[in-house]
Amino acid sequence: MALTGLLSRLGDSRQREHVAFGIGDGALMVLRDGVWTSAFTPGETVAERGLRLPTAAQQVRCARLTTRPGDLLALCSSSVADLLARPEAGDWFAERWAGRQPYLTSFLSEVNVPVRSPGGDRTVVCLWDFGDARETPPADT
Repeated sequence: MALTGLLSRLGDSRQREHVAFGIGDGALMVLRDGVWTSAFTPGETVAERGLRLPTAAQQVRCARLTTRPGDLLALCSSSVADLLARPEAGDWFAERWAGRQPYLTSFLSEVNVPVRSPGGDRTVVCLWDFGDARETPPADT
């Protein structure tokens, strides 16, 4: 079994620290200022992408990263990471997800957009960093 995970510090702060970990062929992508970048891939080589649990448990990799308000983390399968890295598809997702968390139904339909991508796996979990809640202006009533 391949595994990619993310541990995030909760609470209000100007920057949030995260630890990504995994083995196999998943990825962690960051959307910052409208641009997708790869923050973590547990397997960099073909051989590493083929590693699986429990037999290769000692080869689980990890990395630390920090997000700032406005960033989006996308923990995803390699096929979704490849899709987000493609300019036309990545820009399309960035327009829909940057700066706001979509409704669940919108998010699911956007992930299922009929765009050809290698592999059929469209697994993705997103984490939006909205910054320090103490600095959020009160909602109009």
